[in-house]
Amino acid sequence: MMSTFFFLKGCGFLFLTAVLFYADASFGQTRRLTQELDSLYTDATAQYAAGNLDGALTSFERARRIAPFYKDVAERIREITEKLAVDQKRGKLEYYFSEGLTHQRRGNWTQALSAFEAVAKMDAAYRDVERRLIEVAKKMTAEIKNLRVASNFYLNIHARGKIQLLEFVHRLGGGINDVEKTLMRPDFEL
Repeated sequence: MMSTFFFLKGCGFLFLTAVLFYADASFGQTRRLTQELDSLYTDATAQYAAGNLDGALTSFERARRIAPFYKDVAERIREITEKLAVDQKRGKLEYYFSEGLTHQRRGNWTQALSAFEAVAKMDAAYRDVERRLIEVAKKMTAEIKNLRVASNFYLNIHARGKIQLLEFVHRLGGGINDVEKTLMRPDFEL
C-alpha cells in the first residue's frame, strides 16, 4: 500500500511538473507573441504616420495573421485599403487627363477623346473633363468636315483644274487653311 502511495505521489509530482513546465513554456510563447504584435503595431502606426501606406498595410496584415482581433488592426487595414484605392484612382485619373491634354495639344483628337472618355468614366466631375470632351468633339467634327471638303475638291481637280479649285477654296473663307495645306501636299491621296 505504501508503494502505491509513493507511486501515486510520484505520478502526481510528474504531472504537476509537466503542467508547470507547459504553463511556463506557454507563458513565454505568449509573451513573445505579445511583444511581436506590439512591435508590428508600433511599426505599422509609425509607417502610416510617415505616409508609407504600403508598409503600414504589410505590418498590420502580419499582426492580423498572428492575432486577428488585436487592437484595431482590422479597422486600420480597411482604412488603409480604402485610401490606397482612392490614391490609385486619383493616379489613373491624373494619368489619363494628362495624356488627354498632351494629345489635345498635338491635335491627336481620337487619342485625346479616348483619354478624356476614360477620365469621364471614372469621375465625370474631374477637373474640366466635360469641357475638354466637347472641345475635342468639335475639333474632330471640324476636321471631318475639312476632310470631306478636301476630298470633294480633290475629286473635282481634274474637272475644274487646280487653279480654279484653289480660288474656290479661298472664297470659302477662314478656317479652310487645313484644306489648302492638304491639297498642296504632293503625297495627298484618298
